[in-house]
Amino acid sequence: MLESALRARQLVGICGLVLQESLQGARDAAGFEAMRARLIRLPMFEASDIYNSSVAAALTYARLRWQGITVRSTVDCLIAQIAIEHKLTLLHDDVDFVKIATIEPRLKLV
Repeated sequence: MLESALRARQLVGICGLVLQESLQGARDAAGFEAMRARLIRLPMFEASDIYNSSVAAALTYARLRWQGITVRSTVDCLIAQIAIEHKLTLLHDDVDFVKIATIEPRLKLV
């Protein structure tokens, strides 16, 4: 889906957290550099206000926990918050985002 969106010249962006997570998965230095060179060309979306965005992400995590739902990564709550703030559709392959969307209707997923 990502390759298709890029080929169609649709707006595709990234946040620093996703950039970091993606680069951490590189198999070697050459792969790291090739991935960095591609990803750095994408528009960067970040938290509008890191304090308030972090509080909102923490509240999302807490609301999930209060309902007996556990997400594996608190970082996913902040990534979701960034998508919400910028009114973006989040392309993912992570069940945590599906869980977050169950209590946060403003999170649009694909």
